[in-house]
Amino acid sequence: MTLDGITLPSGLIWSDEFGWTPVEQNISTAMTGLLIVQEAAALGGRPVTFTGTEDGCWCARETVASLYALMQTAGRVMTLVLDDTRSLQVMWSRADKSPIQTELLWPITNPSPQDLYVIKKLAFIQVSL
Repeated sequence: MTLDGITLPSGLIWSDEFGWTPVEQNISTAMTGLLIVQEAAALGGRPVTFTGTEDGCWCARETVASLYALMQTAGRVMTLVLDDTRSLQVMWSRADKSPIQTELLWPITNPSPQDLYVIKKLAFIQVSL
């Protein structure tokens, strides 16, 4: 799997792949008591959240730094290519203000570019369906 050409660790799991529907719905009741249901297809906004564990989502600090650099540009649309060759246009999901969650595999004071980090979470939103 890659994000704008950056290879992501193989142990990442798309945790909310089937937790979203592409149909938006609004239900209300008219003054007469009539039920009003409005539905329309969403044009984007699907959450794409990858989670990992210490058992398999390791990558070098230089990879984490590259991901962090991508996060520094507002409005950046990136290409996420999944292992099954699907390609998604995504942006960072900044709703929780931390779309990248990582930690050093073995905490040290001055990590080198090759020291290993665990990716705990990468959060995106799909901008078009």
